Amino acid sequence: MSLKKIKVLITGASGLLGRQILDYLENKNLQLEKPVDNVENYVFECLGLCHSRAKNKLRPIDLNNFGQIDDLIQEFKPDVIIHAAAVRKVESVENDFEGALKLNKDATEHLAKIADQQKIFFIYISTDYVFDGKNAPYKPNDKPNPLNKYGLSKLNGEVVTSEVSNNHCIVRVPVLYGFTEPNNYGESAINVLIQNVKKKTPIKVDHQQTRYPTHCLDVSRFLTSLIIKYFEIGSNQVKGIFHCSGLESFTKYEICCIMADLYNIKSDFIQPDLTTDFSLRPKNAQLDVTDSFSLLNFKPVMNFKPALKECLENFVQ
Repeated sequence: MSLKKIKVLITGASGLLGRQILDYLENKNLQLEKPVDNVENYVFECLGLCHSRAKNKLRPIDLNNFGQIDDLIQEFKPDVIIHAAAVRKVESVENDFEGALKLNKDATEHLAKIADQQKIFFIYISTDYVFDGKNAPYKPNDKPNPLNKYGLSKLNGEVVTSEVSNNHCIVRVPVLYGFTEPNNYGESAINVLIQNVKKKTPIKVDHQQTRYPTHCLDVSRFLTSLIIKYFEIGSNQVKGIFHCSGLESFTKYEICCIMADLYNIKSDFIQPDLTTDFSLRPKNAQLDVTDSFSLLNFKPVMNFKPALKECLENFVQ
């Protein structure tokens, strides 16, 4: 049987998630090792876009240069656009909200609009931070109420996507971890905690906010499954908002203790902080994945402790 070819354009392809999406879609061995339903029937031709860190086959581009974007889409003619690029650091968005909106809202709107005009399946990556964390777990259609400007900027992206496109999916994800670049643990709010652990100096770490760390490989598998389902059963059933999340919950304090244990470091220098201010971050924004996982017959395969150790010891080149 001949394989069905799908062309996928990925924004933010030099980032933690974008790199993993690109790798999973193009790596048949990885698909065989960590499969999703019917992936063996498809071959994906990908083009990854980046703002900086251009290497390998990535194409540098300014997503706010709409003429350049239009030309590239006309040239590549994708079947799918995965929009993973974003300004995502909470403090950065608080300090420059208007600047963040240029990427998180304006570029999103343009990509969604041109995708709709050309019948391209558009996937917008959003966040659990669209919720205030006061009434978890959250279903996809629960009313958002972001506490910070980052969550608000991503919610703006969701709104414009829904307004200009009939051919889209919004995929919300929580805090991500995965294979970072060498000496760049800061790509992930999870991976970066190892720096505090290895210093072995007394530190207090939040022990109140519940997080659901999710491996970028599982998100990539979820997106692949979503794409396959879209082309198999049609846009009428694969549209709207989806949730993808790991199923294990931890506080930052618990994660630091796990890291210390992985490296046989006594964790008595790590103390739980019970004084966290939740004015800017939700205390528990757990995403309800029941319906999303059921539609796709999906389940995560990356167990946190062994997957975290693998990520901390191996780097993307």
